[in-house]
Amino acid sequence: MLGGVVGLLALDMARPRGLARIGAILAIVGLLIRFGAATWDFVSPTTATISFILLSIFLFLVGMGILGVTTLLGKQLSGWQAWTPLFAGAFALIPTAIYSLNQYLHFILLGLWGLPWLLVGYVVSTQAAKQGQARRSAASGALARV
Repeated sequence: MLGGVVGLLALDMARPRGLARIGAILAIVGLLIRFGAATWDFVSPTTATISFILLSIFLFLVGMGILGVTTLLGKQLSGWQAWTPLFAGAFALIPTAIYSLNQYLHFILLGLWGLPWLLVGYVVSTQAAKQGQARRSAASGALARV
């Protein structure tokens, strides 16, 4: 998830850039807090981590919402690929909402959350390859003119 957010930011396809950076930073901070809270809870199981987990969910959802909307506004991606950051972020609402109703289903949905993130990874890798190819073509064209 962290790699997907960093990859989306590195592609520089979201507009306005400043707002996209803020969204990515919020999502990254949320993910890092979640990692720290999960580690803390694993080492010393306690209910003290609940507030950190809720904070991490909030920061992540707000950050991915901003990054997803700015990716759509950037119009650098088309079709379903433009919607993947927003979908990956919004999917988090489903297991979050189900947690208090059915923890078994909650953990299944957390596992299924990997599917939208696989799509984000696919979009990031294919777009990075396209940008790399465009750079190589531009560089070889510039060398041919010399």
